Amino acid sequence: SLTILCSCSGNDTPKCDDPKILETVLSLLTENRGDLLDEYGQHQVSINPANTKITNILTTSADKELKSCGCEGTVETESQQGDLSYVAQKNSYGEIIVKIDNAGPFFFKN
Repeated sequence: SLTILCSCSGNDTPKCDDPKILETVLSLLTENRGDLLDEYGQHQVSINPANTKITNILTTSADKELKSCGCEGTVETESQQGDLSYVAQKNSYGEIIVKIDNAGPFFFKN
């Protein structure tokens, strides 16, 4: 699991498709690309934020009291895509902590 802090204002529950959260998720994937493997579990996936996007974003859970949301989506690079699940939660300082629960495996696009 991976975590990072990013600053956000307000006290609402984070949204899975918030641009700042998605930017943080892509940053985490880029920094930890050694953990991202292809469908055979053999080759690392190349993540470049300039040509990688997160699509099919779904909110799988939301907790207003904890100010957190569980999210799923698809990470798409130029040639590959893989499933992704992550959690975003505001701490007592109003910062959002993003944790990637699962990423991949990545499959070549047709």
